[in-house]
Amino acid sequence: RPDGRTMLVNTTPYIYAIGSLLDANGKKVAVDNDTAQKLLMFMPGDEVQVKGNVVKVDSLNDYGELQTWTINQKKAATSSAQKTSDTPVNSPDKADKK
Repeated sequence: RPDGRTMLVNTTPYIYAIGSLLDANGKKVAVDNDTAQKLLMFMPGDEVQVKGNVVKVDSLNDYGELQTWTINQKKAATSSAQKTSDTPVNSPDKADKK
């Protein structure tokens, strides 16, 4: 988005316990306390606006293990009316699995 913010949208039927947001260089993106609390229980259908270009998220899986997930970037359409900032969570990035 032009204002440098990203909208994270949970389009899955799963709850995510997101602890960290990462940019393209793998560096943590800082968030305020309120946003961090919302991300700790990121429910299906939730939308959270964050500053910066978020490419991956770290979350705890069902076994208490930290897992890195690559998120989808909605493609820019030819129409300027389409939202391009929604960022649904995608499958785990196998290369970043810890």
